[in-house]
Amino acid sequence: MLVAVALYARKLALAFWIGEMLFFAAIFAPRVFRILPRPLAGELQAAIFPPYYTAAVICGLIVLATMFLAPASRPRVTGTLVLGATLIMAYSLWSITPRLTALQPELLGTLAAPADPALVDPLKRAEFDGLHKASVRANAGALLALLAALALL
Repeated sequence: MLVAVALYARKLALAFWIGEMLFFAAIFAPRVFRILPRPLAGELQAAIFPPYYTAAVICGLIVLATMFLAPASRPRVTGTLVLGATLIMAYSLWSITPRLTALQPELLGTLAAPADPALVDPLKRAEFDGLHKASVRANAGALLALLAALALL
């Protein structure tokens, strides 16, 4: 019975995690900046990222914990992929996101006073762009690792 519950929890956590990532990347993120003014879109994304990454880390821990109760096929490979994706999300949560959030108001401004792109410090713009690129790559890498793990589970 415990093994059946562990398998169900693993599948549910993995499905939620992959679904969350696909929804965010394919539907939410591309449309937010198309629909909302840039400052508001930036604030919304900054508010969404901490719970997004927190949910991912929790799902990763659930998947990893259930692998002890109900080992997966090729557990070393699967465990490594899931652990890697979990660590990427934790790094994004505790390192990349706070730095992006701190830079965002200066680069985008507020709804009442949008930032003038001509007045934005080019070094801060370059730092933000680099962090954003790292965030996108981290998410893509984690998603690919999860899809590979899913194929092995």
